[in-house]
Amino acid sequence: MLKSLSRTLRCSPLFLAAACLLAPDAPPPAAPPPAPDSAALPPAAPTPTAPSPTPPDSVKAAAYEQKGKIGENDLKGLAFVACDADNRLVVLLDSGKVKLYDRDGKPAGEFATGMEKPSVLACGDGGEIFVLAATRKVEPATTGPRKGRPVSITESVACKVFDRDGKTLREMPLPDVKACASAAIAQKTLLVADNSAREVLLLDPATGRKKASIGKGIRLCCGIFGVNADSKGNILVANLGAFRVLRLDPAGKELGAFGKRGEDESSFQSCCNPVNVVELPDGRLMTAEKHDTLLKIFSADGARCEQALKDVQKLVEGCSYIPMAVDSGGNVYLGNTSKGYVVKCGPAGKPAK
Repeated sequence: MLKSLSRTLRCSPLFLAAACLLAPDAPPPAAPPPAPDSAALPPAAPTPTAPSPTPPDSVKAAAYEQKGKIGENDLKGLAFVACDADNRLVVLLDSGKVKLYDRDGKPAGEFATGMEKPSVLACGDGGEIFVLAATRKVEPATTGPRKGRPVSITESVACKVFDRDGKTLREMPLPDVKACASAAIAQKTLLVADNSAREVLLLDPATGRKKASIGKGIRLCCGIFGVNADSKGNILVANLGAFRVLRLDPAGKELGAFGKRGEDESSFQSCCNPVNVVELPDGRLMTAEKHDTLLKIFSADGARCEQALKDVQKLVEGCSYIPMAVDSGGNVYLGNTSKGYVVKCGPAGKPAK
């Protein structure tokens, strides 16, 4: 009976509740192991960082300076300059003669074109030299402020093509060209700046036939129309009447433009500038302003002026064009059309070569 009573009490809810209250506390949970001494830890690996970008060429490129003069007292009647595939300086005289100079400025040959008063030339990648001349006539103007007064009018423009030694390769008329202010070669296309039509004509260099015309509405001044090509075959235009530089693709689409009128270094100064623009081998652009012959080097996109060369020999008086050419070493050649010589500029601190 006692055993039965004991089992009954142990199974009752009251007994179970009392047992829970009188039971000793459960041991606390085991503490986590102590953290090891930080001095014993190996050094943390450095957080990886992205490598610093390589500065663009326009940042690390050298400044420019004048290196000297070429052909002084030997280039009377200088009309145009270019650099050929052999890095020779090619100088066109209005007498019809072409003179060649090496990188040191030493005479490297000459030849006669047989053309009367040629005014423009361009050099192709294959060594060809294109020389353009206009046939002109004088007659009274029929309209405008010079009406009734004699003016010189272009009748036609022709082109002769020579090899690197001055041998005539072919002659071709350029019936679509009304007047030629400058010329250049852009990836097997002959570019002619027509300052009458105010357009850049794209011609087939083998036939002289027009493939396209672009840039209609460019604002010129005094007949000045500077055009060159960049390394990708796009067209650089000195839109001096708007104080701008344009970059156009061969279809005429504007790829970029920069410039404004002003007196600070990043602006184009005085009356209608720049008169010319070329691309340097590192992609930067050099512009030329007339009057005091101010050269400026801009970043490839024209966003900033990196240098203004203010101590370059004065090349022109008044509203005149400055022919420019650049070789593969970055040397820039600027023609003095009034006194007959070429100024050479190049990276500062490097020998002129």
